[in-house]
Amino acid sequence: MAGFLLMRRFAAIHALALLGCGPTGMAPPPPCPVEPCSNGTPRFGNNPPVGDASVSTDAGRSDAATVGRSDAGPLTAVRGIVGQVNTMPRSRPTHTTAAGGWVVQSLLDPSRSTMSSMTGAFALDVPRDRDGVGPLRAESVAPPRQCAIGHARADSADVSVVALDPLRLGELVAPSGFTVDPARAQLVVEVEDSLRARVRNVSITLRPASVEGIAYDIEGDRFALGMATGTQGTALITNIEFMGATANVDLVLTRDGRTRTLPVYFARGCTTFVTTLAP
Repeated sequence: MAGFLLMRRFAAIHALALLGCGPTGMAPPPPCPVEPCSNGTPRFGNNPPVGDASVSTDAGRSDAATVGRSDAGPLTAVRGIVGQVNTMPRSRPTHTTAAGGWVVQSLLDPSRSTMSSMTGAFALDVPRDRDGVGPLRAESVAPPRQCAIGHARADSADVSVVALDPLRLGELVAPSGFTVDPARAQLVVEVEDSLRARVRNVSITLRPASVEGIAYDIEGDRFALGMATGTQGTALITNIEFMGATANVDLVLTRDGRTRTLPVYFARGCTTFVTTLAP
């Protein structure tokens, strides 16, 4: 009987791995503790999700709306991959595809740039700010124009810069009554726990910055006005306004009285895509 139960457990774990519980091209995470298996956020290529372990607990910074600080550190090597989202919310590796032939540049020093390969991969030496963040801007060469902002965090040399077509974003938030202005900055936030399961009941704010509205996931691929994330742990923040062409602001996540703060960068006409741990 014990041998039969052991065989059933092995078969169940093997089946979950085939269904995409683990990240593509990497060792799978530990067996899922409960059913159904958490699909989490797909790791893209061999890179960790942006913002999955690097968090700041600063209460706020007086220079939060500035970019290109004079105390930016020396150049550090960053390797990563550029991807395009084709399904939202993301729940499987196939929901993000490689973006080859995109220009990738440092947001702090735009003179430092490179092109992503046909598989979306790139390598670049970039400066980091005082928080250890090396913000990156990726922009498509072929039309339609798309622009994405990613973050190389201090704890890793790997980064995923993920783009979402503003037209698709507009379709997603339209039921909420928002109209995406492609000349402004947009933000997508995915919230996870340490087991890569999406987290619900997380409220999101930005400081200092103003937004037109926040749409949270509610049912499958639907987004609507709300107070916090749903089962997919995803929020779409539209038409972010700030001083200047670029900005560094605090993304504040709140759940059950706990707060977590993460510095994020924006650029006008670009979408910032962040995956972060829940408070």
